[in-house]
Amino acid sequence: MNKYICLILSILILSISGCDDDLPSNPEASQRWVDWHIEKTSTDSYLYDVLIMDSISLVVGEKSTILASGHGDSWIVNMYGLADDIRSVLWTGDRFVAVGACVLTSNDASDWNASSGDYDMYDVALADTVLIGVGENIYRSYDNGKTWEDVAILRGRCYGVAWSGSKLVTAGFYYENDGTHTALCQVSTEIDGTGWTTQHFHNPGSFLDVTWTGSQFILVGSDGVIKTSSDGEQWEDRDSGTLEHLWGVSSLNDSVVAVGLNGTILTSADGVEWIARNSGTPNHLYGVYASDSRIIAAGSNGTILVSE
Repeated sequence: MNKYICLILSILILSISGCDDDLPSNPEASQRWVDWHIEKTSTDSYLYDVLIMDSISLVVGEKSTILASGHGDSWIVNMYGLADDIRSVLWTGDRFVAVGACVLTSNDASDWNASSGDYDMYDVALADTVLIGVGENIYRSYDNGKTWEDVAILRGRCYGVAWSGSKLVTAGFYYENDGTHTALCQVSTEIDGTGWTTQHFHNPGSFLDVTWTGSQFILVGSDGVIKTSSDGEQWEDRDSGTLEHLWGVSSLNDSVVAVGLNGTILTSADGVEWIARNSGTPNHLYGVYASDSRIIAAGSNGTILVSE
C-alpha cells in the first residue's frame, strides 16, 4: 500500500511542478494596468505626452497646453498663448523641458520660459547630460534645453527616441523615391546625437514610438506593429493582436504598455505576449507614462486615463 501512496504523491508533485512552465515569468506584472478610469478635465485639446514625478504629473498637448496634477486625479489646465503644439515633456534632473514646435523650460512646472528658435520636435530623450530631440531633424542641447543645434536633417521624420545608457534608438519613417514612406529606426552609440546607423524595414507606414525597458528596446507603430530588440540592431516581430496605429509606449521594469487609436491599450509582462485592455473610451490615445504608483494615458479631446 505504501508504494502506491508514494507513486501517487510522486505523480502529483510532478504535475504541480510542470504547471510552472505555463505561468507567466512575472505573474504580478501580467495583472497590472487592467482597470482604467477617465479623469475629468476642462480642456478638449489633443494631448500628446505624459510625465509622472513623485509630487506632480504633467500632460502636454496642442497650442502649448500643459495640464498639471499633484496626484493624477485633479488637473489644472494652463494655456500659454502659443499656437505651437507641445509633443513631449521630460525632467532632466534640474528642470522640466517640453518640446514640439516650440521649446518650454521650467524649474517648478508652474512658470515656463520659451526658448527662441524654429523647431519641429516630436520627442526628446536625455542621453547622460545631453538632450536629444527628434522630428524632421535631429537636435541636441547641452544646457538643459535653453539652446539647441541641428545635428542632422532627415529624409523622413522621427516620432520617438529612447536612450538605453549606451545607445540611442529612434522611431520614424523614410521617404522612398516613389513618394511612399516605410518604417525605419536609427541607432547611435554617441550621446551627442551623431554617428547614426539607419535600419530600413519593409513595414509600410511608420514606427511611432520607442522605449527602453532596462533589457530591451520596444518599437511600436502603424497597423499595430511591435518589434523588440536587446541591442537595437536585431529585431523580432511581436503579435499585438490589433491593426490600430500604436502612438505611445512606456515601460516599468519589464512591464510594458502601448496606446493607440480608438482607445487602444495593450499591456505586456515581457514585451512578447500582449493583452488588450478596455480603456472605456473611443478617443485616440497618443501618450502614456508608467510609474510605480500609477500609469497615465492621454489623447484626443482632452482625454486622460489613469490606472493604479
